[in-house]
Amino acid sequence: LLLALIVGSILHADSLLARLLDADRSPGWMGRRYAAQYTTDGQPSAEGTVALWPEQWPIHKLHRRRDKIGSVAYAQEYLNGAVDEATTLFRLAWLHAARERGRGVPFLYSPSARIPFSTCVSTWDPVELALAAGGDAYQLQVTAWDLGLVDEAAKARERDTDYTVGITVCLDVSDRVQLRRVYRGRGMTPAAVQARVTAEQRLLASDYVVVENNQAQRIHELQLKEAGLPVVGHTTTNRKHSVYEGVPGMAVLFELGRI
Repeated sequence: LLLALIVGSILHADSLLARLLDADRSPGWMGRRYAAQYTTDGQPSAEGTVALWPEQWPIHKLHRRRDKIGSVAYAQEYLNGAVDEATTLFRLAWLHAARERGRGVPFLYSPSARIPFSTCVSTWDPVELALAAGGDAYQLQVTAWDLGLVDEAAKARERDTDYTVGITVCLDVSDRVQLRRVYRGRGMTPAAVQARVTAEQRLLASDYVVVENNQAQRIHELQLKEAGLPVVGHTTTNRKHSVYEGVPGMAVLFELGRI
């Protein structure tokens, strides 16, 4: 007889713990799912008034935690609510609010006014940082690329997918992320893709150029580095489901007004 005890949080609908809790996918396993707070009728809920462990996590402390990390991260980390692609992560009101925050800010057509790195690391208070910046607006500027692989325009249009997309974001003095430029194209040859990435960098002079390097995209990373661009490769893994590194994490930034 072999016994095994597994304890943890369900980080994704297809994670090991989620599969073990599914009797159809994992016969022979017994499981129990707990949440940090419940309604009076025993349903997991961020609005519940009954704490699972009131001595350690009373309701008022749980609410402070939820307000700090956002509802998406809270549902995953404290209510054991799995996040997957079918989950609605981005509320329309959050997106509208972000658009209003950025209203009147034009796209970049030249390098942004950036604060010296030494000033950024020595000044933590946003007000003091703004004063020390001497009119410069941003701590950091990054351009990130998801590169398409279909290099025939007709095939790309037929599939209506596989775009090459580049976005440029800046981190302002209040630690908010501002979207400052977007490029999208498809049906581009490898040479055309690299020419576009290079042209955008020459125009904007970002501190870093992030390039996805999964599979065939790896060659773009290597060749762009050889061309002298400040390239950082990014490999997409199951971390894309993380509330700290993945798409759910971006939803948290929208909810908290950081974008």
